[in-house]
Amino acid sequence: LWEGGQGGAGSSPSPTLWEGGQGGAGSSPSPTLWERGQGGEGKPSVIFFTTAHPIVLLKDGILDLAEVPMPALQGKHNLENALAAAYVAAILGGAVQQLRDAFATFKGVPHRMEFVGEWAGVRYINNSMCTNADALESSLQATPKPCLVIAGGVDKNDSTHQIAESLARHARFVLLIGRDGQAIGSALNRLGYTSWEYTETLENAVRRARAHAKAGETVILAPGCASFDQFRNFAHRGEEFKRIVVEVNR
Repeated sequence: LWEGGQGGAGSSPSPTLWEGGQGGAGSSPSPTLWERGQGGEGKPSVIFFTTAHPIVLLKDGILDLAEVPMPALQGKHNLENALAAAYVAAILGGAVQQLRDAFATFKGVPHRMEFVGEWAGVRYINNSMCTNADALESSLQATPKPCLVIAGGVDKNDSTHQIAESLARHARFVLLIGRDGQAIGSALNRLGYTSWEYTETLENAVRRARAHAKAGETVILAPGCASFDQFRNFAHRGEEFKRIVVEVNR
C-alpha cells in the first residue's frame, strides 16, 4: 500500500501501516496480510494505487471510490486512506456492497476534520489532530472555502514558514494561538499576508473567529502545531474547542 506511505512508490511502507502489524512498530506486518500477499507465503506483495483512478478490484466486482459518497472522508489525503483500506479489504475477501456501505456510513473520527455544528450559517470544524505543517496543508485543501483558520501551538519541526505558506494560500483570516503563534504571524507578514490576529488562547481565538466569520464561511481548528504548551494533548485541545464553540454560539 505504497502511495499512502510517506516515502512514495517504491519506498518503505508507511510507518502507520507497518505499526498495524501484530508485533508493533518496527516488526513485521500482520501475518494475515503478509502471508496472503500475491508474492506467496512469506513474500509480501506491493500494491500500487492512484487517486487519479481510485478503483479497487474485489472478489465480486470493481469498486470505484469516485462514485461512492464519503461525507466523513473529505480531501485527497482521505481518498488515499480509503484506497488503502479498500485494498486491505480486497486481500481479506471484502465485497463491493460491503465497502460501499462502510464508506458511505462512516461517521469519522474525533478531532480529524470533525464537524462540530453550524450557527448563523457558519460551519465549525475540529481538526485538532493536525499537528504538523504537512497535515495542515492536506487539511486546508479539503476545507470548504472561504475559511477562517485557528492555528498555532508548539511548532515541533521548525516549520513556521511552511505553516505560514499554507495559511496564506488557503485562509481568508487567521487566528493564532500558543507559544509559536507570534512567530507564525511574523512569517505571514514576510509573505505579505496581513489578515491575522494573535489571540494567545483558544477561547479568545474562537470568540474572534465568531466575530469575523460570515454566513457561508467555515471556521476550522487546524493548528499545524503540537498542543503541549496549553493542553494535555491534541484530544484535550479538540474537546476544549468543541466546548467553547457551543458556549459562544448559545
